[in-house]
Amino acid sequence: EHAAWAGHTVLLVDRTNCGSSDVAYRGGAEVDEQAADLAELLDAIAAAAPPPWVFVGHSSGGRLLGRLAARRPDLACGLALLILTGGPAAADGIGRQYYTRHAGVARGGMDALLAQGFYAERAAANERVAETLRAMPPPAFLAAMEASARLLSDSRAEPALGLPAADLRRLGNTLPIFVCNYYGDGEHDGMHTASTSRAVAAAAGASCELVISKDVQVWLPALAAFVGRVSAEVLAA
Repeated sequence: EHAAWAGHTVLLVDRTNCGSSDVAYRGGAEVDEQAADLAELLDAIAAAAPPPWVFVGHSSGGRLLGRLAARRPDLACGLALLILTGGPAAADGIGRQYYTRHAGVARGGMDALLAQGFYAERAAANERVAETLRAMPPPAFLAAMEASARLLSDSRAEPALGLPAADLRRLGNTLPIFVCNYYGDGEHDGMHTASTSRAVAAAAGASCELVISKDVQVWLPALAAFVGRVSAEVLAA
């Protein structure tokens, strides 16, 4: 509802396995399954809200949208990536927090998983979550967690987790890209670092717009201007 988005159609999505959405682990890395689900949604609403869209992703949402834009360039006309994660500390920390930790709990059975905070919250928000997880063999869940953690680990040397330099270069040649770190160069959580944002911008090329600032009066207007400019170019085309 921020004034920055006035005049734009904004689509906010609870990703699969998040918020009130259903859970679905199909054996691959979670981020790619979420990207496939989002592509299916955007295709389903294309008649009412035709592509391309300006993708705006925050942290893991940026990873998802960057990977989706690389695989479905027809869906995106611009890509804004906020506080991306990168490096060994992030790969290990995020992999543990979101995947290997849950895998350890699930070894005690899916009811043990559902008693754990994150999945208890998901089940409380959507009654189908408990039914789906109880029907899922623990080894299948463990394999899904391992695939997701492995994607992060395998990309620890890339500019950002899950965003290979080759994909970023290709995206930078075809899409306007905006990269922002609103922690600035000072304090951060060790995962969403300004150096990661700089590495992503460098990989995306000279046309990428980079903003490193803690001042919301700097980075938010810059983001809004990027979205507005890209939208106007699409409408004028």
